[in-house]
Amino acid sequence: MALPAAISPLDVSRRTVAPGDVIDWHAHWHDELCLVLDGTPIIGHAGSKLIPQDDTLFLFGESEEHGVWNLGGATARLWLLEFRINSDVRTDFRELFDRTPERRVLKLSAGQRHRFCSLCQKLALEKDATGSLSEFAASAWLTLQLVDITRWLSANFEVDLAGLSTIRSRANDFRSESLSRFAPAPLSQTLRNFSAGNVDSPSDGSGQGAIANQQPFGQRDRL
Repeated sequence: MALPAAISPLDVSRRTVAPGDVIDWHAHWHDELCLVLDGTPIIGHAGSKLIPQDDTLFLFGESEEHGVWNLGGATARLWLLEFRINSDVRTDFRELFDRTPERRVLKLSAGQRHRFCSLCQKLALEKDATGSLSEFAASAWLTLQLVDITRWLSANFEVDLAGLSTIRSRANDFRSESLSRFAPAPLSQTLRNFSAGNVDSPSDGSGQGAIANQQPFGQRDRL
């Protein structure tokens, strides 16, 4: 079997980012997942600096610039998972990797956060172990992690970047997708009339709503 050669974790760690710590804009020749656990770090993604909510997950594609800045007064915590996949696996997961950067951001539920962190812990244990079986196990856990994320995105858990606080654009030539792409389409008058006559309004009034120079980055603690 060639599973570890096709898909393998490079580094998995839970990091604390102290106030004032910075990772400037940089890029890798591999992909990286970044989950904001808590705190208010600024995340550089898709050409902009953003302030995400807790439990927001970013997928930085290979050669895409990203960064982290903690300019607030509170310590921030992140799960970071760097990994490499070959072209065949990338094709198998094209539903995930073919998305534009703006569409590779997810706000995880409590259950999704728990599952993501649990798999990261399993990955870290196998990554630090020795032997070929640990390599296979790490590759298997990473595969399951990517399967989960792809399914969550397909279920429309993605975050509209227009809803995040944007600090500034990365470059003048960067142009994000039109925000109207993410806005709900207006209802036709015919559909409005049908809805008014056939659909009861909910009694509670509820509705459907929704970062190559590296600076010191704070304390890393592996699980």
